[in-house]
Amino acid sequence: MFSHDVELDCGVPDRYGREVCVVLRGGQDVNLKQVRAGLAGRYRQYSKAQSVERRESYAAAERETQGREEWLNTIVPIATINPLALNRDAQPRQRASRTRRSRSLD
Repeated sequence: MFSHDVELDCGVPDRYGREVCVVLRGGQDVNLKQVRAGLAGRYRQYSKAQSVERRESYAAAERETQGREEWLNTIVPIATINPLALNRDAQPRQRASRTRRSRSLD
């Protein structure tokens, strides 16, 4: 976090063995701030491992951001991707219309 000390509050590992953590900076939940700002979503499958208080605060933050996306699109129509919508079935990105020329090392 760019030269800031952070604490990790890790819970249950995901199905690949990676730690699922809450990032705390100065005692404040950085993950929750991202959800409130609409920059991240919560993964409900990991909410069972959270405390009731934390689970409710994440759910409330997610409810706050619903509808805000539509409002932002009326002001600044920017294509965004919801990271929670991506899964194994997501389509690959389109390639550029031109292929890159390979450089020869001669």
